Amino acid sequence: MRARSIISGIVLASAILLMPRPAVAQGTLEDYRRAATVRQRLEGLTVSVAEAPTWIDGTNRFWYRRSVTGGNDFVLVDAATQQKQPAFDHAGLATGLSQAVDQEYTALTLPFRTFDYVLDGQAIEVDVGGVRWHCSLTDFACDGMGEVRAGGFGGGGFGRFPGNRNTGEPRVSPDGRTEAFIHNYNVAIRPAGSGPPAGGGRGGFGGGGGAESAHTMLSYDGSEGDSYQLGSIQWSPDSKKLVAYRRRPGYQRTVYFVLSAPEDQLQPRLDSMFYRKPGDVLDLDRPVLFDVERGTGITIDDGLFPNAYRISSAQWREDRLLREVATGR
Repeated sequence: MRARSIISGIVLASAILLMPRPAVAQGTLEDYRRAATVRQRLEGLTVSVAEAPTWIDGTNRFWYRRSVTGGNDFVLVDAATQQKQPAFDHAGLATGLSQAVDQEYTALTLPFRTFDYVLDGQAIEVDVGGVRWHCSLTDFACDGMGEVRAGGFGGGGFGRFPGNRNTGEPRVSPDGRTEAFIHNYNVAIRPAGSGPPAGGGRGGFGGGGGAESAHTMLSYDGSEGDSYQLGSIQWSPDSKKLVAYRRRPGYQRTVYFVLSAPEDQLQPRLDSMFYRKPGDVLDLDRPVLFDVERGTGITIDDGLFPNAYRISSAQWREDRLLREVATGR
């Protein structure tokens, strides 16, 4: 009798274990949609949240970005006096950027998180829409300085100009008479509109086929491993001089990854991107100033450029003096 009871208990327990259990809910489509919008729904509910400060080289001042009702603004602080003020005229800059980028921005929805003061604080440089912009803080005119290469600081261009690419239109002088381009890795000039676009093999050989137009070489020290960069060429306002960077490429690291659900096909696709890691050798850029009328190059003291992180795009002041490209001022 006792054995029969034990067997009955075992059968009952087995039956309970084998009974189908209710499925555990995994969430509805609406649950996932609501979870995906948490950031958008909560963003802006807290104000006066400051982001990491950025010191201005050679000064006791720094700026930071903070959240405010309706967006964000930028604050400039003098650490010595503890005085705070807006880092710039937000409304004026929003107007200038809106006109340049052809997008609508407001004083509290400026499309960048960081910027660099240049020209002794009379202008700033920002990255918007994949382009580096130079914006005056007096009239708020914004001029494009070239595309920002993908990969951020790993891209080699550091927001200055596209890296190791010498294809594209020649750089025409302000008076419209002369254009500069890259020929055999060096800087050359010719009458505007007299030749094919810059680019082609060997660091901008001329390209386009047919007879080459007459041109004048400004440099001869460029080579495949130390080539002048088309995107770096900047003419002086009087069209008598120009500056160009000669670049020795660093380590060109390529990272590969798989797109599991690409938009243009059903199957996964292998993709890649340029990306530098800490310790990788960086591109080494050195500016050279050229006197176009004399056809000579002017050596610039390398002491102004201690490392690749400190050099920025060349800019000309209204008095035609080349600003200190190393300090970003």
